[in-house]
Amino acid sequence: YYVTDPNYILCSKPSEPAEYGPRMVSDVSALLDHLGVESADVIGYSMGAVIAARLALDEPQRVRTVTLVAGPFFRDSATFARVVRPSLDSLATGHGLGPFFRWSLPTGTDSAAGSLVPMIAKGNDHRALVASMRSLGALMPDPDRVGRTRVPAFLIVSKAGRVAASSRYLAGLWPGAT
Repeated sequence: YYVTDPNYILCSKPSEPAEYGPRMVSDVSALLDHLGVESADVIGYSMGAVIAARLALDEPQRVRTVTLVAGPFFRDSATFARVVRPSLDSLATGHGLGPFFRWSLPTGTDSAAGSLVPMIAKGNDHRALVASMRSLGALMPDPDRVGRTRVPAFLIVSKAGRVAASSRYLAGLWPGAT
């Protein structure tokens, strides 16, 4: 794209994992700078929840409060990699998002996954999705840092499911989390 408007922020979908992970946290910080926002109430959903949590830990002066919705939080990057590997392998080899949906929505039906997966796959860049998923493990919040944070946190999650357990894990570490 060639953009002539200086106020337009061009978003790309790179296929290299190094362009995601911690880089996404830096991108949020750069966006706040660009908008002239010194501190904000930050909300993130799913991968965005992981990014928001990491921003709150890396730059607490920028985050007044953080709301984390259905975030896939794991103890460390190795645990994340082990849990996500089947989904990532399926996606990377061209077999699609089915295993990811069966993992994240264990109460969902095969027919629901059968209709949702192609629709979501159609709207996403396959290589960018693989790269972003490969980088997400690098954003898992360090339990010691979480235990020392003073940023107020509110976590929203369903009553059941695998993401619910990982969000509850993080809430148990985050001082005063609701």
